[in-house]
Amino acid sequence: MGTYGRDIGTTLPKLLWQLVEVIPKGCRLRLGMTNPPYILEHLEEMAKIMSHPRVYGFLHVPVQSGSDQVLADMKREYCRSDFEHVVNFLQARLVI
Repeated sequence: MGTYGRDIGTTLPKLLWQLVEVIPKGCRLRLGMTNPPYILEHLEEMAKIMSHPRVYGFLHVPVQSGSDQVLADMKREYCRSDFEHVVNFLQARLVI
């Protein structure tokens, strides 16, 4: 989900704002999963979207390891501090 739009010159937040505008009253959008590097560049906007009354304040961000060395060995594009930043940022801005 997080890489949406990179190949067509748009962003995930732009798509989500368009979807929010057409969600019928009484319905809610549930976001799926994204990895830390793909949400970092849109973190502020994603927090705003997830705070909208028609969007669940939930996002699955997997923890694949707490070790930077293991993440590097797995060729992940993020480190432990990136994950912590995403979680702390969203927790501070969303009612959980």
